[in-house]
Amino acid sequence: MALGAAAISDAEAPLLDDTVEGSVDFKGRPVSRSKSGGWKSASFIIGVEVAERFAYYGISSNLISYLTGPLGQSTATAAESVNVWSGTASLLPLLGGFLADTLLGRYRMVIVASIVYILGLGCLSLSALIYSSDSSDSPSQLQIILFFFSLYIVALAQGGHKPCVQAFGADQFDEQDPEECKAKSSFFNWWYFSFCAGVLVALCVLNYIQDNLSWVLGFGIPCIVMCIALIVFSLGTYTYRFRLHSDERSPFLRISQVFVRAARNWQTTTSAISMEAENQGILPYEGFQQYKFLNKALVTPDGLKQDGKVCSITDIEEAKSILRLVPIWATCLVYAVVFSQSSTLFTKQGVTMDRYITPTFQVPAASLQSVISLSIVIFIPVYDRVLVPIARALSRKPSGISMLQRIGTGIFLSLLSMVIAALVERKRLETAIEYGLVDMPKATVPMSVWWLTPQYLLFGVSDVFTMIGLQEFFYDQVPSELRSIGLALYLSIFGIGSFISSFLISVIERATGGQGHDSWFSDNLNRAHLDYFYWLLAGLMVPFRSADEAYPDMFDILSTIEDSDKQEDDEFELLDSTYWKSDRGDKVLVNVDAFGAVGDGVSDDTEAFVNAWKQACSTPKSVLLVPEERRYLVNATRFKGPCADKIIVQIDGTIVAPDDPKNWDPKNPRIWLGFYNLNRSVFQGNGVIDGSGSKWWADSCKRNKSNALTISSSTAVRVKGLTIQNSQQMNFVITRSDSVRVTGVKVSAPGDSPNTDGIHITGSTNVVLQNCKIGTGDDCISIVNGSSNIKMKNIYCGPGHGISIGSLGKNNSTGIVEIVDLDTAFLRDATNGLRIKTWQGGSGYVRSVRYQNVRMENVSNPIIIDQFYCDSPKTCKNQSSAIAISQIMYLNISGTSRSQTAMKFACSDAVPCTDIVLNDIDIQSKDGTVETYCNSASGFYFGYVHPSAECLSSSNKDMIISPEKEAEPSKSSRQYLVHTEL
Repeated sequence: MALGAAAISDAEAPLLDDTVEGSVDFKGRPVSRSKSGGWKSASFIIGVEVAERFAYYGISSNLISYLTGPLGQSTATAAESVNVWSGTASLLPLLGGFLADTLLGRYRMVIVASIVYILGLGCLSLSALIYSSDSSDSPSQLQIILFFFSLYIVALAQGGHKPCVQAFGADQFDEQDPEECKAKSSFFNWWYFSFCAGVLVALCVLNYIQDNLSWVLGFGIPCIVMCIALIVFSLGTYTYRFRLHSDERSPFLRISQVFVRAARNWQTTTSAISMEAENQGILPYEGFQQYKFLNKALVTPDGLKQDGKVCSITDIEEAKSILRLVPIWATCLVYAVVFSQSSTLFTKQGVTMDRYITPTFQVPAASLQSVISLSIVIFIPVYDRVLVPIARALSRKPSGISMLQRIGTGIFLSLLSMVIAALVERKRLETAIEYGLVDMPKATVPMSVWWLTPQYLLFGVSDVFTMIGLQEFFYDQVPSELRSIGLALYLSIFGIGSFISSFLISVIERATGGQGHDSWFSDNLNRAHLDYFYWLLAGLMVPFRSADEAYPDMFDILSTIEDSDKQEDDEFELLDSTYWKSDRGDKVLVNVDAFGAVGDGVSDDTEAFVNAWKQACSTPKSVLLVPEERRYLVNATRFKGPCADKIIVQIDGTIVAPDDPKNWDPKNPRIWLGFYNLNRSVFQGNGVIDGSGSKWWADSCKRNKSNALTISSSTAVRVKGLTIQNSQQMNFVITRSDSVRVTGVKVSAPGDSPNTDGIHITGSTNVVLQNCKIGTGDDCISIVNGSSNIKMKNIYCGPGHGISIGSLGKNNSTGIVEIVDLDTAFLRDATNGLRIKTWQGGSGYVRSVRYQNVRMENVSNPIIIDQFYCDSPKTCKNQSSAIAISQIMYLNISGTSRSQTAMKFACSDAVPCTDIVLNDIDIQSKDGTVETYCNSASGFYFGYVHPSAECLSSSNKDMIISPEKEAEPSKSSRQYLVHTEL
C-alpha cells in the first residue's frame, strides 16, 4: 500500500494477539480466548461436580441410617462415626491440594481422584452385597472392615477431587478480562446451584432406594454415575485452559522456606529488615506491617548467601496470604459444627416422626435434607438475579455485598436455624410425653415430619451466604498457584468442625449418661435431649458471630483489602481491557518511517508524524509505530481525534523537542505533543519522550513554556511503560478526560528545573496512576480543579515538591477536588511530602482524601495542609472565604523530616479544616526534634502518632506540640476531638 499501512506480521505484533496470558491448552500451546475456557469449559467441569456430589451425598446423607440399621451401632456411636468420617473427608483435600499444586496439577488430580472414587464406591457396593447375601443378623468383622475401608477410600478420593475441580473450573475465567471476571463471580453461585442439584437428586432418589429397595443398588448407582462423569470430564479436555506457574518451585516449598528462614532469623532486628527491604527496592505497604515476624525471611545469613534459597518478598506475601485466612477459618468452625448436624441428628429426629404422605408412602428421613438443597436451588437465582443487582446499585460494588458480609449473614441465619431446631425438638418431646410414648423408642410420634422443614429451609438459605462466600473468599485471597490449597483450607473448616462435633457428642454423652441417667443422645430419643444440644450450639455461635465486633481491626483490614481489590476490578472495567487485544494479524501497522521520518535527531520529522497520525486515526484497528533505536525531532503538534477506531500508539524509539526556543512553533506555545478527543486508545512501549527543556529552564519567564505530553478531552486511555523527561514545563498533563490509566511510567527532570510537574491532573475523573517513578523540579503529582476519583498506587517521588492537591482558589476562583486515594508510596529528598494547598478568597472544597502506607526519607514538610498559599514572598492574610477542606485521612505514614514542623495544618479561620484523621504516624527527625502546628483544624487520631497531634483539639492559641509536651497514646486508644479556632 502506497500509504505505508501494512498488516502486522507475527514478529511486529507483540502484545496484540488474543491469547489468554498465563494459560495454555493441554499440549502447552497458547490458548485463544474465543475457543477455550469460559462457560464452555466450565460446563463440563460443573457436570462432573454434579455427579461427584450425587455420589458423595448418596453415601453420606443416609450413612447414619446404615450404621444404626445393618451395622447395629448406637445413635451416639453412629453420630461419632459419621462425624469422624466426614471430618476426615473434609481434611483430606489439604493432601489433595498439596499433590495437585506440587506434583500432578489440577486436571490430572481430578482424573486420578475419579478413578479412586470408582474403586471405593465399587468396594462399598461389594460390602453391602456381602451383607445382603449373609443370613446372620449381625455383620461379620470382615464385612465391617471392608465397609469402613471402602468408606475411607471414598473419603480419600473426595479429598483429591474436591479442591481441584472447583479451582480448575474457576481457572477457566480470565481475571484480566472484565466480562470473564464478572462471569467468574457468577460461576461460584452457579457452581453451588449445580452442586445442590446433584445433592437434591441423591437425597430424593438414592435415599428412597436405600431405605425401601436395596443398599447394594443405593451404593452401586453412584459408582455408575462416577464412571459417566469421568468420561464427560475427559471430553472437555480440548477446551480447557491450564494455568502456567510463574515459579518452578513448589508453592508449598516456597512457603515452608519462608517460615524456616524467619525462624532461623528470629534474632534479626527491625533495622536490619528495613535495610534489606530498602536494598531490594521494596516500598512500604499495608501488608508489610502484618505478620512482621515473617519479614525476617528477607535477611540471608552470611553463611547461606550462596545456597540459592533466598526468600523474595513475593514468597513472604504468599505465606502471609495463608495466615490472613486463619481468623476467618477459626471464626467459621462453629458454623461447621452446626452444619454437621443436618446429616446426623436432624435425620434421627425425622425417623421418630410421622413421615407418611399417603397411607402407603413414607418419606425417608434422610430425604428431608433435600429441603436444604431445594431451598438453595430456589434461592441462588433470586440472590444472583435480584438481590445482588439491588445491593450492587446501593453499594457500588460488583459483588453487591462483600464476601465477609455474606459469610456473616449466613452464620447469623444458621444460628436462627439452631434456635428453631431446639424449639421443634422441645415440641416433639412434649408430644411424646402427651401420648405416653416416652418408653416406646420405635413408636412413631404423632407429629408431622414437616415440622422440621423450617430448620432445614433456613439452613439452606444460610448455606447460600456462608458456603458460597467462603468458597469465593478462600479462592480469591490466595495467589493463583495456591488456589487448590485455598479451597482445601475452606473444606478443612468442615473437617475440623465434624471432629469438634464428634468430640462434643462424646463428652456430653459421658457427662450426661452416667449413674443410670439417660444422656442427651440416648438411643431412645424420647428420653434424650437433643434440644439442649441445639441450644448449646446456638449459644456457642453468639460469640463467633460477634467476633467482627470484638476484633474490628482484624475484620476491617480484610474488608479494606477486599474492597481495594474490587475497586481495581472496577478500574479495569472502566478501561475495558478487551480493547487492547485482538487476533494476531488483525491490526494495521502505520510506521512513521513509511511517511518520510528520518529518525536521526536532526531532521525535522514533524510532517511525517502528522501524516502518519492522519492515516492511523482514519484506519480501523491501526497501530502507529515509532520504531526503536531511532531519535525523531518533532515540533509542537496537535494530534486530533476522534479516530475511526481504537488506536494503539507504540513508542519504542525516542521523540525529542527542539532544544532552542528560537526553533519553537509560535502557533502552539503551550503544547508540544497534544492528543485530543480519543476514545479507547493505548500509548505504550519502552520509548522516551524528551522535552529538551534545559535552555527553557534558564529563562525565568514562565510564559510560553510547553508541556511535553498532553491527553485532553479523551476517554478510556491507557499509558504504559513510557519514559517522559526534561519537559520545558509540565511533563505529562491529563486534562478534561475520563478513565485514564497510567502504569509503569517514568518521569524525570533535574531537581532545580522550574515548574516541571511530573504528572498534572486537571478537570479529569477516574484516573489511575500505578507503579510510576517520578523525579522533577516541582510537584511529582499535582491534582487541581475539577478532578475526582483519582487513585495512586506504588508511587516513587524524588526529587520534587511531593504529591500535591492544588493550588486551588486563586483569584477568588472555585476549586473542587474529591475522592483521592494514595496507597503505597516512597518519597525521598522532596521539599514537600503530602501537600494540600489553597489560596485565600476562593470557594469550593477538597474532601474524601486518603493517604496510606507512605514512607518518606529526608522530606521537608512531610504532612502539610496550607490554606494560605500565595506563590509569593508576601504574607497571605485570612479572608472571608476559602476552600473547605474535610475528610482527610493519613494512615501508616512514617519516615524522617528535615524540617522541624513535620505536620502542619494551617487552615483558614473563616473556613476551618474538619475531619482530619491520623493513624499510625511515625515521623522522626535526623537532627533534633519535630513538632506539629495547627490552626483552625479539627479531627481525631488513634494508634501511635508522632509528633503528637493534640493541637487538633487544643484551645491554646499559637499551639505547637513539641516532644517535651508529647505523650504517646495507646495503640488501642482512639481520641475524638472537637474543632477549636486558634
